[in-house]
Amino acid sequence: MKNVKIPEVIYSILLQKANDERKNLEDVIVDLLISSLNGDKSRLYTQLSREYLQLATKLEKEGKLSESGEAYWKSLSYILRKIGSELKMDIENYHDYFSLIEYLSYRTDNKELIVDFLNSEKLHGEFHPRSQNVEEFKIRVNHLKNLLNILENINI
Repeated sequence: MKNVKIPEVIYSILLQKANDERKNLEDVIVDLLISSLNGDKSRLYTQLSREYLQLATKLEKEGKLSESGEAYWKSLSYILRKIGSELKMDIENYHDYFSLIEYLSYRTDNKELIVDFLNSEKLHGEFHPRSQNVEEFKIRVNHLKNLLNILENINI
């Protein structure tokens, strides 16, 4: 990322919003930008998902499994938000992600979506705060990549 200078008062407001929402500053800024855009956001969600997938892979190779897991989760979350927006569903929290997966599983008659999701979500530090060994991590990443592949090609 490039260094960007923003006014201190704006930075303080963003930081307070991040603290209030228990998010990092980057996520708050991305969410604000996305919410300000008019029209179809599908392409942006797809691009964000792919960028986080690349970052996750890079971090994994560096052995930074916790940070990599977060990036993998963000990659998945943006694809789910894309699908949610196409279905006119608001995706704001974990329960919304899970409800969307359940709906897609029902609609496509693919129960593996739920299995893949339940394994994938364990890459997200908020739901899996203890460290993972490399073998567990790789299993969860495989589930996430399988799920991403299905979701990127799903017809809704």
